[in-house]
Amino acid sequence: MTTQDQSSQLHDRTPVIMSDVLSGGAIVRYLIWAFLTLLVVAVLRLGALAVHVHLNIWWFESLGLGNVYGRIWSTQEYLFLLYGILTFLFLSLIFFVTRALANRPGPSEAARAADRLTTIITGVLVALIALVAGHAMAGQWQSYLLAGHAQPFGVRDPIHHRDVGFYVFTMPWREMLAAFVASILVLGAIELAALATLYTRISPFQTERSDVRRIVAIGSLFAAVFFGYLAWRNFFLNPYDLDRPGTVFGGGASFVHASLWWYPIVGVVQLLSALVLLINVGLRRFGLAAVAAVPIIVSIVAGSGEGVFQKFVVAPNELSAEYKYLGYTIDFTRRAYGMDGWKAREYTPHALAPSDISHDAATIADARIADLGAFTQVMRQRQENRTYYTFNQADIDRYRLPGSLRQVLLAAREMAFFQLPDQAQTWVNQHVKFTHGYGLTMAPANTVTPDGQPVLWIQNIPVQETQPGLPPVVQPRIYFGEYTNSWVMVNATTPEFDSSQADQDTTYRYAGPDGVPVGSGLKRLSIAWALEGGIPFFDKLNISGYIRPDTRVLLHRTITDRVRAIAPWLELDPDPYLVLRKDGHLVWMLDGMTSSDHYPYSDPTFGDNYRRNSVKVVVDAYTGRATFYAFDPADPILRAWSSIFPGLLHPLSAMPSDLRAHIKYPDSYLTWQALAFRRYHVTDITSYYNGDNQWDIESSSSYNWDDGQTETGPLAPVWTTARLFGEQSDSFFSILPFSVRGKATMAGYLAANNNTYHVTALDMPRGAQTMGATQFESLYRQAPTISSTLTLLDQSGSQVVPGQLLILPVGKALLYIKPLYLRSTGEHSLPQLIRVVVGTQNAVNWGYTLDDALNNLETQGDISSSPVVASGQPGTTPSPTPLPVPSGSKFDKLSDARLIALADQYYAEAQSTPSLTQKDRDLKQVGTILRILQSRHPAK
Repeated sequence: MTTQDQSSQLHDRTPVIMSDVLSGGAIVRYLIWAFLTLLVVAVLRLGALAVHVHLNIWWFESLGLGNVYGRIWSTQEYLFLLYGILTFLFLSLIFFVTRALANRPGPSEAARAADRLTTIITGVLVALIALVAGHAMAGQWQSYLLAGHAQPFGVRDPIHHRDVGFYVFTMPWREMLAAFVASILVLGAIELAALATLYTRISPFQTERSDVRRIVAIGSLFAAVFFGYLAWRNFFLNPYDLDRPGTVFGGGASFVHASLWWYPIVGVVQLLSALVLLINVGLRRFGLAAVAAVPIIVSIVAGSGEGVFQKFVVAPNELSAEYKYLGYTIDFTRRAYGMDGWKAREYTPHALAPSDISHDAATIADARIADLGAFTQVMRQRQENRTYYTFNQADIDRYRLPGSLRQVLLAAREMAFFQLPDQAQTWVNQHVKFTHGYGLTMAPANTVTPDGQPVLWIQNIPVQETQPGLPPVVQPRIYFGEYTNSWVMVNATTPEFDSSQADQDTTYRYAGPDGVPVGSGLKRLSIAWALEGGIPFFDKLNISGYIRPDTRVLLHRTITDRVRAIAPWLELDPDPYLVLRKDGHLVWMLDGMTSSDHYPYSDPTFGDNYRRNSVKVVVDAYTGRATFYAFDPADPILRAWSSIFPGLLHPLSAMPSDLRAHIKYPDSYLTWQALAFRRYHVTDITSYYNGDNQWDIESSSSYNWDDGQTETGPLAPVWTTARLFGEQSDSFFSILPFSVRGKATMAGYLAANNNTYHVTALDMPRGAQTMGATQFESLYRQAPTISSTLTLLDQSGSQVVPGQLLILPVGKALLYIKPLYLRSTGEHSLPQLIRVVVGTQNAVNWGYTLDDALNNLETQGDISSSPVVASGQPGTTPSPTPLPVPSGSKFDKLSDARLIALADQYYAEAQSTPSLTQKDRDLKQVGTILRILQSRHPAK
């Protein structure tokens, strides 16, 4: 060996010294530019961030919830600083070590200038990346806090025998850390490759062998860190991934018998390779660096082995191989969705009998025939009263009146500033004058006027009530609602606009406790900047002369926005509903769900495989105060949040009784459960595997009042008061029927009791051929009497609109109820209920009211064109029962020719009149004349 070779080997083994890293003042230059980058970002963003943080602090403190925001903000700040600093240090270390190992500028000034520029650019980029990484991790504050406050579920997974809480609380944070580390490693690899390539290219001398070996050293160090990360995944992350899609949702046979064996083997190989590569940082040998290929090869072999096991062992005997794991999926899915507590009953519907109607008279009497969309449309035409008021989608609820529980439709009259004329949409009007909505409307769900319009129990401005037993509306003003989405100032120098009188405009001053004091000086400037942006000193709020010392600004006036600001960890049902309390105040009730996508072996729907309706939120429409009640204190996720934010959640026992009477089973929650129930109503493993008993949510036609289109789609849960399943008193139910997948026959039925939260699942026998929703709609549409009448109505500027279908268990039968509305096709339509179609097993009829339709169904029977088997005469179709002939009619003594002429006249007038009420009356006269003519000339 020559002296030069010996010298080269000694040089190769020389460790990197600090002067190599710090030479030329690189670290000073790097840190200066990184600091300048942070300073520029701070100047551009820190001011706005500071005023927003302070506004949040003032707002939370005004609600008495300063500790809630303090916990959120301090956690975000900690995560931002911790992971931002870690990112900066890691990427900076890669830069300095790579520079020390690869930078050889020699005497070249150009190379030294390029090094200085590279140092500046890298410092800027690393600082920016650190800010982004810190911000991203700060956004994961919920996962971080939940991991630190994990609660037991009391259920263990069948593979590792760990409590489910480990998967729900700990695993999401582990996965987040793994994603963070993987992202930083990828960025580090890009940085290392770019710097090594750049420094090699700008060197004026040919790279020496020792320089290449130095690059081998830094590559070995990086690869060691990378394989150490992969080994950590194989020991602490991959084996606990029990959310795998496939025949089994979770760990199936291949996972248990192949993957779980390979993970530790691959992990050990990766760990040993990382140790060898760490040693090679000092030795710098090409041969030892090649050990990086070993864990890659082993990983490929492991993946191939799992595929071979699946193809040749599991797939040929899939049912027997996966039988046990399929059982895990069924059991854990039903548990995670709350189905394990549902009561299942077999139910074989029969034809509706008079005894069924008399037995469930209370249920039928209060059956809903009013459509929410039609009611909302009528309210917008008849009850908005001013251009700046509007009604959002109406809600349905129940109220206890003397002697009965009645379901009602109600809607809030909210402020809609955007509906004012353009010239009136000024800053003062929006934020000072037009501040609140006023009152509500309420109508029974089962009653209409003779003209097919709602019977209003509560209406008008000032509020008028006509139904005894309802609480009087004491405070009708609505400062917080579904439409109120702008901030306003109260207690300004000028009073607010109010319309509490029918014949004149009035004024009002908010007397509630909500609001952040505007103050003066720096606080007022900060609030103005946070709310309006722009140049703070010239914001209208800052320079407005309408502000006085006690002026306050009301923020987060949209109720969902307000609740999300306080409890962003809650998933809210999208349909808040208004409640009139016994003391005459209006409040909004919202349903909050806790959720997870990490419940082991549970099949997800809409991304979640665990949900609980754990929180009921009450927001006062006047004061804005939000109160959170722990509705399901047994929920471990809710227990975790309760420990994170002590005092935020109140026990359900603290909820006033008049509010508890209006608790509802939220639509979105029942729909989420029902979508999974389509498959997981099956508990037999073989049937589940074969998929031979899957359901779909029943479909029905409905009218979209927003775009004017009739659509056919899955039913949404329908609320109704009923006395079901032998109960002794009426309850408020959410009901949802199912059909056999790919078929029209009904297969099952969910009924969620809003009073008790108990869910009953009815299972129709598979051979029963129970009439489904689409079959019922086809049956009534093909009935000659119905079809011809609808054809007459559905023309000349009018349109027949289907209402929401209701299917009720009545006695031993199912009762189908479908309201039909008539609306004009003009811009200002006033829908009216014109008919109610009813049906039972393979029979339909209709009438002007529900009672009329039921009476017709009982006396006339089925009026569809479907073949009906006559008693004792299979295959024959009896003649339809003749329609009753009116007695004492003004047409009785007229001749046939005169009657025909009058019928033609009435029909022409029905086609030409724009009035839907008059159109319906004219067509009724045509029907009366036709029945008289039919009685005079019976068919032979």
